[in-house]
Amino acid sequence: MKKEHLYRGEWISEQELESKLGQLEGHLAQDLSKKLSPSLLLKTAGILRERLLKKRQTEELIESLMQTGSNKQQAEQTLAIIADFLNPESLKEKYNRELGSLDPFQLKRIHFKSDVFEAWAPLGVLVHVVPGNAATVAPLSVLEGLMTGNINLLKNSSKNGNFPQLILKELVDTDETGLLKIFVYAFQISSKQTSYLEKIFAEANGIAAWGGEESVAAVKNMAAPSVRIIDWGHKISFGYISKSQSSNQEALQALAYDICVIEQQACSSPQCLYLETNDKKELEEFASNFAKVLAQVSATFKQKPPSIVEAAEISNITLVQKTAQALGESLVIEAPDHTWRVLVDYQSGLRPSPLFRSIWIKPLALSEIVSVLEPLRTYLQTAALACSKSELPHFSASLFSAGVTRIMPPGKMLDGYAGQPHDGVYALQRYARRTSLISSELTQGISDFMEFQPQELPTHLAQEKINTKDDFLNQKIADEDAELFFKSGGTTGQPKKAVYTYEDYHIQMKAGAEALFAAGLNPKTDRCANLFYSGNMYGGFISFWSILEYLQAKQFPITAINDFDELCHHIISNKIDTLLGMPFYLSQFFEHSHEKLAEYGGLKKVFYGGEHWDKKQWGKYAQSFGIQMVKSAIYGSNDAGPLAYACSHTQGSIHHVLTQTQYLEILKLHSDEAVEGDEVGRLIFSSKYRKGQQLNRYEIGDLGRWVEGDCACGRKAPRFELLGRFGDIFKMGPLFNYNEFLKILQDSFNYTGALQLVLDDQISGPQSITLCIENSCPHSEAEIISSLLLSIPIIKDLNEKELLIALKVAFIDKEDFKKVKTTAKLIPIIDRRDNK
Repeated sequence: MKKEHLYRGEWISEQELESKLGQLEGHLAQDLSKKLSPSLLLKTAGILRERLLKKRQTEELIESLMQTGSNKQQAEQTLAIIADFLNPESLKEKYNRELGSLDPFQLKRIHFKSDVFEAWAPLGVLVHVVPGNAATVAPLSVLEGLMTGNINLLKNSSKNGNFPQLILKELVDTDETGLLKIFVYAFQISSKQTSYLEKIFAEANGIAAWGGEESVAAVKNMAAPSVRIIDWGHKISFGYISKSQSSNQEALQALAYDICVIEQQACSSPQCLYLETNDKKELEEFASNFAKVLAQVSATFKQKPPSIVEAAEISNITLVQKTAQALGESLVIEAPDHTWRVLVDYQSGLRPSPLFRSIWIKPLALSEIVSVLEPLRTYLQTAALACSKSELPHFSASLFSAGVTRIMPPGKMLDGYAGQPHDGVYALQRYARRTSLISSELTQGISDFMEFQPQELPTHLAQEKINTKDDFLNQKIADEDAELFFKSGGTTGQPKKAVYTYEDYHIQMKAGAEALFAAGLNPKTDRCANLFYSGNMYGGFISFWSILEYLQAKQFPITAINDFDELCHHIISNKIDTLLGMPFYLSQFFEHSHEKLAEYGGLKKVFYGGEHWDKKQWGKYAQSFGIQMVKSAIYGSNDAGPLAYACSHTQGSIHHVLTQTQYLEILKLHSDEAVEGDEVGRLIFSSKYRKGQQLNRYEIGDLGRWVEGDCACGRKAPRFELLGRFGDIFKMGPLFNYNEFLKILQDSFNYTGALQLVLDDQISGPQSITLCIENSCPHSEAEIISSLLLSIPIIKDLNEKELLIALKVAFIDKEDFKKVKTTAKLIPIIDRRDNK
């Protein structure tokens, strides 16, 4: 089959085209309800990019380009340009710059104090009418259409051959899900085949029209009045050289490069060079000097010959200028072999060049820039500006006032950057529409409609290996991706560094703001004291500073200060009603300031993080102080960021997965298989957005189990219950769990204080478990040990013949419990045995 047309991502023949176009309306109506996620497109683009860079299966693509006039080097350069555009990091930057986020199609609150939700949405069906003079325009325009979630119908020019169809076919075939195919159509049809064009245009919600005014006008005439026409018309670019730089050979060589590199075929190529002067002699001297530079640079580039029509235009314009030269109205300097020419015109008005290394040189004083260029402001694009540092503000301001949309250094006119505007606008915004929703009752506590979507694990995730903490921390990270450093862990082992890019960090903190909002923090009313620990590379205080900043909540950044009297003064004098901090620290503060806080009666909410806080431990304070809400602020860690959140209906250690940024798997304790039902297993997290230190199938060190059924809050984000850390389980003959000991104390003695287990062994004698508990506990060691033996009968069984495990109780002051220095987290188990 001759590869000319793509229909829903599949090849069709010329004979099938008419019948397929008859089915187009039905297929589009069927497919418009499908959603194309940015993450799928980014992954697919990255795979194809690697294939192009490694020149795998590119022979057909190169051959197609060579059939339309490119040599092999130019064909490879074209593929390199496309590969560069497909870079996922560049596409992410484009999403962020143009649409504001990496997931712009999810309805989100515009800010947390408003009930207004907004999102971008596709236009629907986007038709692309492309020119035949730039091989990259067609596939890249379609790619931008895919980035905005549109179904794309490409009307390709015959001058491009079948290259656009081939590269688009490579793209859709790279997608293992098969979803991408239904978003791509490409037809090699002539503008004269009006019956075909009418069928295509009839389905359009938007038309991206590339080309000259006549081409765009023809599209507008055929399109329905309601269709959005996104015109990408011809533009004119030029160079401007200040008088101070007129002899700067480096700048002149760079401008000559811009002229020669692609024969001035791009809209950003210079067609004219302006010199800051009104003096005819100065202009001619400059032109003579530049002609020598152009001759040298031109000799380094193999020339692509113009067509017969293009050559005729060059000859005609050159002849006219030579005639004017005889009258003293012009100057022509041309290469003996006619490969380049400098056309000097003493009139300042901008005019297009016949291209192929033909450049106008004209005078233009700074004071006249706006008046001379303004009549063509809608056509102006790039200006290469050669000037001094002190001149830059004045010249750039005048050029922008005249209508220029881009100023570049000489030699860089064809360059760009990720997320840059095109012709003064963002392309993705033109290919999309803005939607809004207003609701107060139905969206209470909701910040992002992704919360209503069930978790869908990517198919490739199960194929990746499980990464331990050591795997995570031993990753090799590029220096440019290591910008923000935190200590990782420390509760159960030696802390190490967790590394973020600033982009990583802010994505995580925005998600953390959504999590805290869901938990019940109200930025309109709550006055928040940030009491997390700071310093020594710990991220608690810093993270909640950022989270509260994103919420735009009233924040008092006090940190976990040691002077509880001062803290109490801050709270009462500033009418603080919401506290955020660590359970162990808050318990100590509440005990110390119990009388003052009870008298104040102004505390309404407490959000805790870093460790579990049982209701039996905080309940007495809530009752005494009149606290209405005690919630987990966020479940997360320094190395992994925010991972899960509480909602208005979750209690205790039950959380929703933060699906905005994370995937969660729960795997069996002793294998990498998924748990069944509510079986307890290992929590394995994968981050959707982590550029520097990757977080893929990360075994975070915690245990949990799924909570079945739908949550009464309406969210579909999965729920799970946290059940402690791997480190809470220790082996002393059989396996024991720290939380089991704590639960026995709570249930049997209504104990609400801290518990620390100290494990020892002796050279001759049994191993021992010492329960360190607060000395305020009124029960005796004998009572406590008796209850433990009754509740954990295996200890009694082991000690039946001889004493193997000795139980002890130590009553100590709160200040004497061993804690992590940076976070003040209680260390639950201190293992002092030689053979752990």
